[in-house]
Amino acid sequence: GSNLWSTDISKSIINSSVYNSGKIYSVFKDGSVMCLDNSGVEQWRFETNERILNPPVIEDDLLILASDDGDIITLDSNTGNPHQIIGAGERISSGISVIDITGNETNKAVSVGTVYGNVYCYDLLTLDPLWTQQLAFGSSEISIVSSIVHSDNKIFFFDNKGTLYCYSAANGMLIWKLEASNNGWKSREQVSNSQVIVDNNLYLIDVAGNLFCVDALLGKVKWNIKNISANGLIRLNNHQDLI
Repeated sequence: GSNLWSTDISKSIINSSVYNSGKIYSVFKDGSVMCLDNSGVEQWRFETNERILNPPVIEDDLLILASDDGDIITLDSNTGNPHQIIGAGERISSGISVIDITGNETNKAVSVGTVYGNVYCYDLLTLDPLWTQQLAFGSSEISIVSSIVHSDNKIFFFDNKGTLYCYSAANGMLIWKLEASNNGWKSREQVSNSQVIVDNNLYLIDVAGNLFCVDALLGKVKWNIKNISANGLIRLNNHQDLI
């Protein structure tokens, strides 16, 4: 429990940090992004001049950020130099997900969902748009309130009505959807990270703390455990056991 090091970063409110390859990447309420090494020495600092509310993601030496205004920003994680930026034009409510799109070769893409119920997918390196999907055309009542998880060329997420969606990661086509009213889970109005994919099973925790297992291929509920008061945090340990 002894203090290994401390450093004065001249900032007051930190939103989130991620650790990768011996470096700590921190995002602050004022939009500053900072990189420290394992000994606390600052490596670089970048000012986005935007509010960054969701945790950053590291992929292929890129630090990926989503601003509250709907901008997706990629920085060189080694130098902090800006790489690309694109504006979705809508507030991003899902956080950032880096997904694999598998065809003749596997490519990386960035997928985000918005408060207007739109899903956007961009090429990771260029941020060129790959596809866009609107959950309910002309409706302002549907928003995406979960993180986006992916497996086997598919992405999965929830809207604020509790509907669970499965889309093709390659082209954004709907594969299946399950409504909360037909499957026993409670809808969630606030952003949640309470789902995980393991071996073509999607495990989710609803707002009431119940655990469900959904067949990710067929879109059918396999089993559920109710009244366990789960807190919404769902993880895997090193042995791929569900916690």
